[in-house]
Amino acid sequence: MKRLVCELCGGVDLVKSGDFFVCQSCGVKYTEEAARKILDININMSGYSKRQIENFMELASKALTSGNWNEALRYSQNILENDTGDYKAWLIKGAATGCLNAINGNYNLSECVSCLTTAISCAPEEHRTEAVESAVTNIESVLVLYGNLLDGRFYIYSIRNDMNSLNALLKQYYSLCEPLLTQYDPARRDSSASGFASKINNVASRMWNEVIPNLPRIGERMTIDSQNFNDAFNEATVIIEMLNAAVNLGRSDAAGTATRSRNLIEVHDALISALSLSYDNIRGEYVAKPGQNIDVIKRLVNDVMRIHEDLKKLDPKHRVPSKSRYFVKRQIGCSVLVLIGVIMMFLIIVMMEIIAAR
Repeated sequence: MKRLVCELCGGVDLVKSGDFFVCQSCGVKYTEEAARKILDININMSGYSKRQIENFMELASKALTSGNWNEALRYSQNILENDTGDYKAWLIKGAATGCLNAINGNYNLSECVSCLTTAISCAPEEHRTEAVESAVTNIESVLVLYGNLLDGRFYIYSIRNDMNSLNALLKQYYSLCEPLLTQYDPARRDSSASGFASKINNVASRMWNEVIPNLPRIGERMTIDSQNFNDAFNEATVIIEMLNAAVNLGRSDAAGTATRSRNLIEVHDALISALSLSYDNIRGEYVAKPGQNIDVIKRLVNDVMRIHEDLKKLDPKHRVPSKSRYFVKRQIGCSVLVLIGVIMMFLIIVMMEIIAAR
């Protein structure tokens, strides 16, 4: 049942006295016509009073600040039931929805961005700047939360599944978040992208530290199980994918991009070297074996040369190696062994001739 609510004090105990409705809390009097207007303005379909709506806004703001996103979402929805043009409620709903999706592993930013965009369009002209600032801040907060959760998820779920999730999130970022930030605050767009790229790089670096022991190195005597090597190679390709994503995302940050590019070169170099080695049972160590895995090696070499060239643009002092280095280096190792073998055979023949001559 609809109730009158006093505009002055928010009291709900208004009693008809003669030609007026009198608030029993503060004593203000309303004519019958004024009472009808109050009824139309303060009471919505759900029966919430103006004072309740104000209370919902306060509770929603506090819930969002404290990270109680379910409560923030519920209160903001209560407000929007009363007024679909309340830009502050849309801002809260957008942030709460984005954060809830993040912690639930739902890589969907569409509703979050839609709410924030609606908030900006609903804001009165005198509050438009405030709405834009809040929308940009909220989308940044959501992206930071996704980045923080990224660390843990890589160790809870399989790497490949999480990479697919990360790709889904990046796709959402490029199609939804980046256009919003570009339109309203390009500087914040760049800082937000750079921060998220750093998170991806950090996770990739930690993963690489776990992968590298399972890749063979020349002269290493410990044998590496073929399954472990295959797993390490597959994980390394995912790490390359992650670092490429981080480079593309954070291009506005030259120093950060240079660091991520150097990490990419390190991973490529290690994979190229590992793929060119074979375990020599006689010598009991890994030795160069040119010609094996040549197609994969060629692809990796082409990729790493491109990375070197891009890094040279960021850092003029960076030295781009010769492409042949990745192939000749291994062939030299083999050639030296052959040469040593020939010399040994020659010395044996000479010694035999000397002994025979005696």
